[in-house]
Amino acid sequence: MANEKLKKLTLINRDINKANNLKININKIYSKLHIQVLSGFDYELQDFDLVINATSLGLKNNDKLPFDVNKTRLDCIIADIIMNPSDTELLKQSKSIGRTIHYGKYMIESQIELVGNFLNIW
Repeated sequence: MANEKLKKLTLINRDINKANNLKININKIYSKLHIQVLSGFDYELQDFDLVINATSLGLKNNDKLPFDVNKTRLDCIIADIIMNPSDTELLKQSKSIGRTIHYGKYMIESQIELVGNFLNIW
């Protein structure tokens, strides 16, 4: 996350306390980042350039979608942290309506070196 580029972040969680704790931890690293915390469904998807599913919804075939992709902006990027299946229902539906998508595997691939360094593997 390039702090100089990202000016505003919105965290949405069913548990407002978890979202607020995450906000505190992020602001310890990026003190100038403005973070808005929302709970439940009190938000408009058209307000966001990037929407990331960071829930477990999508791991199972019968999972519901975490949000309605049709309510996102045409230029919105939809990302999912789920790695298996790589083509979650969220990403399939997002792609089918022309949204740019980002697969979960890229999240873990970008963290491998950091984890290896943290665990003193290399």
